[in-house]
Amino acid sequence: MLEKYKVDLKRLEKSIEENQQLVDLHDLEAEREEVIRSFNAKLAEIDTKLKNLRSNPTTQKPDKQTSEGRNGNSQPPNNPSQTSDNDPVQPAMNDSEKRIEQIREEILKAMDRLEQIETEG
Repeated sequence: MLEKYKVDLKRLEKSIEENQQLVDLHDLEAEREEVIRSFNAKLAEIDTKLKNLRSNPTTQKPDKQTSEGRNGNSQPPNNPSQTSDNDPVQPAMNDSEKRIEQIREEILKAMDRLEQIETEG
């Protein structure tokens, strides 16, 4: 009689293990979908902000007083050594775009990792 219970117990444990994999798979798929939705929402928000910043002429050419305050530049406005090519917004935009691209790459790597986990499970 004990042997019968041991066999039944092993069968039940195997069934539980198989069903747990299905539950894990379902949970990972749901989590993956949530990450994708969250990523798309955040990306749309960032794209909207970038579009607004690019189309707003006041953010593209800040007055000298504002740019001096941000950069800590204490040169007078009429200093001949200051060139008109020195646009502080362009590097800031490039830095922002680089950071956005880094975030995109990190999320894509995370999504790839979730896919790997999903296929391994």
